[in-house]
Amino acid sequence: MAKKKTLYDEIEVEQLKIQLKSTIEYLKQISPYELTDRIGEKYVNGNLLPYIISTVEDQMRTALSSVKTSAGYIIAIYNKEGISEELKNDIEITVQKLDEIREYYQKLRLTSIEDRKHWLLVGYRGRGAKRLEVYDWVIAATAEKQVEYRNRFIDEILKIVPQINIIKSYSDVTGRGGVKITEAMKRFINRRHELVDSDD
Repeated sequence: MAKKKTLYDEIEVEQLKIQLKSTIEYLKQISPYELTDRIGEKYVNGNLLPYIISTVEDQMRTALSSVKTSAGYIIAIYNKEGISEELKNDIEITVQKLDEIREYYQKLRLTSIEDRKHWLLVGYRGRGAKRLEVYDWVIAATAEKQVEYRNRFIDEILKIVPQINIIKSYSDVTGRGGVKITEAMKRFINRRHELVDSDD
């Protein structure tokens, strides 16, 4: 059976490496637990007012997309050149980032989700010396929207997992003398350890 072609098969390996490096640098900057809504300001009728530039969900969606893209680059590079220490490092970062995102949503209790809102300056009332600032809540994401995204992202994670399992297999540990330890060998070794421990 002919090997199924991917989007990256026709791209030169050096170009793949450049794109992978850029994607990895982006992923290294992402920490799911530290993401916040980004808020900007713009003039409306002469008043400087806030608006939502990017929500946490926007940033998480981009992070997941980047993990998937990174895995695709890694698979293509491996198919062209095999494994290298640099590629192993890229695999580690890609796998770790998906694990962080998955952990974030696994720990997120649906019953604890509330509207995510910010208390911000939204306008002015009056003129001259009597001009007063007016504040109000600006909603970045309703509770329902957050639950919707959470469910969508979990589905997306499940779709990415097969790719992640493939790239994880590329960086399997190596035994003494440079002999690669296969998954079957690792299971056998672990089972032996369990039997020895039980005898103690």
